[in-house]
Amino acid sequence: LDFAKVIDQVNADDALRLDTNRRNEFIANARKDMFGSIGTGNEFYAAGVAQAMDAQVNQQELKWQGQTAQYHSQVQQDALSGEAVVALSASDPKSAFAAMDEKWGKSSSLNNIERNKTYVDAVIKTAATSDDPAVLDKIPQKYLNADSKAAIYHARIAITNQQWASFTRAKEFESYQRSEADRKDKLTILKQVSDGSDV
Repeated sequence: LDFAKVIDQVNADDALRLDTNRRNEFIANARKDMFGSIGTGNEFYAAGVAQAMDAQVNQQELKWQGQTAQYHSQVQQDALSGEAVVALSASDPKSAFAAMDEKWGKSSSLNNIERNKTYVDAVIKTAATSDDPAVLDKIPQKYLNADSKAAIYHARIAITNQQWASFTRAKEFESYQRSEADRKDKLTILKQVSDGSDV
């Protein structure tokens, strides 16, 4: 009887690994199947098998619980980030953020620091993808600390640098197009002069 295969199955299947109830049910069914194959009269052997199974599950359980908590936290952060983006486009972002934060403060496992970081990350990503540093000013100061203020400052610089680089490339391209047009015009004039045409 190889219970390690059951552990491997759990580790390979996120639906089991990240869902405590499904994982416990799956393991209980696997234990039941293994004990069913032992038969009666082998109580000493069955006790040893049970102890080995429990040891293997206990060895993995803390890791599974940590991974499950991390997964659920990430799911909540992703959902909150989406709501933060919506709040940015509200007519009154400050009120939208306050209402969102109150709701999530009561209904999620994310603490204030995690929620505030999620807001800042969403604002920075939105500003970067929209190429609009003004978006960075929409997050209420209440949700900022020294680190997030520094992150917003650096994001503003990065967006401004990107805008300047785009502007510079556009001007360089414009200049190149002008010089190419001038060159073509000069070649046309030279051809006309060489052909004896009036210029």
